[in-house]
Amino acid sequence: MRLNHREHRDARGGSSVLESKTYAKKLKTNSFPSRLTSRFRAFSVPLVAVAAQVGWVLCGSILFFAVSCAPHITPPMMPQNAVTVFVADYGRHSSLLLPDEKGGLVEFAWGDYQWFAENHTGNADGLAALFWSGGSTLGRRQLPALLPHDELMHSLSATRLLSFVADANKAAAVREELTERFNRHRDTIIFNESSHVYFVRDDEHYWFAHNCNHLTADWLRELGCRVDGWVLYSNFELSTVQ
Repeated sequence: MRLNHREHRDARGGSSVLESKTYAKKLKTNSFPSRLTSRFRAFSVPLVAVAAQVGWVLCGSILFFAVSCAPHITPPMMPQNAVTVFVADYGRHSSLLLPDEKGGLVEFAWGDYQWFAENHTGNADGLAALFWSGGSTLGRRQLPALLPHDELMHSLSATRLLSFVADANKAAAVREELTERFNRHRDTIIFNESSHVYFVRDDEHYWFAHNCNHLTADWLRELGCRVDGWVLYSNFELSTVQ
């Protein structure tokens, strides 16, 4: 069999061709971009874990400061047509309870949809809710009768329950505003069997610096209250009436 010129050259220098290919592959593997990519892959997973730990430490430090600096609610002066309003503290979350027309109460609470409405409460879920929430939710619960303070707190499974009086017209206006906001997305309604609360999707953005307690503070201001201090945690305190 006769080899052509190219095949003959390759046959004579086969080992040289093989060595050239091996050297080129080794050179490519040992190149600076290749080494940089390998090192990045080796360190990417530990860096993500460290970043998550740093994030939780940072959040814990901020929460510690927030707990030690509780926001204070100063109710309005005693109105002539006064009604009793409640703020429930669930340890991290807070809610507002307003009287309805039938002598009962309506509770409103706001938060991250997956955490609050769907009970996705793992560490990763919490971090996601604080910094890149997938959406917010408004919760609503109807309480048929106004119970004594301790019984009401027990029925809510709340850690604390604050109460004060507000103007009946302002309380009704806030209740109607939140009811309308809830009904706006009633087509997304779900029932949480753990909290016994109905939830719907909401348009307002949720994140670490704009959470459920900020909304509670906003609703309290609509009732004529003054809210002082850094609102981040649910540890509201009542101050002397204005």
